[in-house]
Amino acid sequence: MKKVLIIAVLFFTSFSTTYSQTESSNQKTKTPFLNRISIGGNIGGGFTNDYIYLNFQPRISYRVTNWFIPGISVMYQYSQERTGTLRRIYHAGGVGAFAEIYPIKYVYGHIEYQKVWYKRTTKPSQMEPLTTGNDDYFLLGAGVNIPVGNNLFLFAALLFDVLQPVGSIYENPIYNVGFRVNL
Repeated sequence: MKKVLIIAVLFFTSFSTTYSQTESSNQKTKTPFLNRISIGGNIGGGFTNDYIYLNFQPRISYRVTNWFIPGISVMYQYSQERTGTLRRIYHAGGVGAFAEIYPIKYVYGHIEYQKVWYKRTTKPSQMEPLTTGNDDYFLLGAGVNIPVGNNLFLFAALLFDVLQPVGSIYENPIYNVGFRVNL
């Protein structure tokens, strides 16, 4: 009789524990606004004897759901190219809006629109005139977020400039690597 009583007590205890766990997991807790915000960006560059390239792009995003994260960014690029005695210097700055869609926890699709203003100077200046302008860029691709801490992620993405305007600041494919911190 004692065995039956012990088994019955254990059965009902485990059942009530399981039931209380499923009850609390069905209750949705609202995530505070600041916990949905991420900041980050990327810093890049490249150097050779005849070429210098620097890129800086801070970003801020808001996690609407676990699978949809829109955001905005600003960017600045500097490059310098030497050909013999000729030196071309490019400055580009812009703003962008992006969205990331996560079909799998750390893997995302990326879509981004950028408006970029640029200025190109040449030294000696009599060789080529000053060039200024602006272009629209539409970037599509995919990436992965790699957790490296409690709220810190490294990301790597492969993007393509779909519009490819003449004199584009991007060359396909675009390798984008950076970090994100969840607040």
